[in-house]
Amino acid sequence: MEVRRGNVKDVLDVAQLALVLWPDHSLHAMALNVLESIQGKDAAYFLAILNHEVIGLAYVRLRQGESYLEGLFLKEDYRCREYLMQLIRACEQWANEKGTKTLISGLNVGMQEGNPMYRYVHLEWGLYDRPLV
Repeated sequence: MEVRRGNVKDVLDVAQLALVLWPDHSLHAMALNVLESIQGKDAAYFLAILNHEVIGLAYVRLRQGESYLEGLFLKEDYRCREYLMQLIRACEQWANEKGTKTLISGLNVGMQEGNPMYRYVHLEWGLYDRPLV
């Protein structure tokens, strides 16, 4: 699997996956939000790609001088710790490059205690307020 930062060419792929996390948006509205984030300096989308298919994404952005992991999604057939770790590490590197000292979890939409991804990210990875190395 490859993880890379999303760019303008990825807007539709990112928007379609992001709608799973934030379903109260239209595809058009989500695509506009994604485009604004991709073109800006204070946010980034990272894509998980396997065999030329986008299978997941992570959304990280600066808020009040700190980096927040706002969204994390992998298609159901690809949910494994290795892929989650690669997405989170890409976000941590971005946060480091932005000069922040922590990556804070902003995951709350669709991420509940019974969700295996939530449990892994928060309980096993320790991503409530994770110091960056």
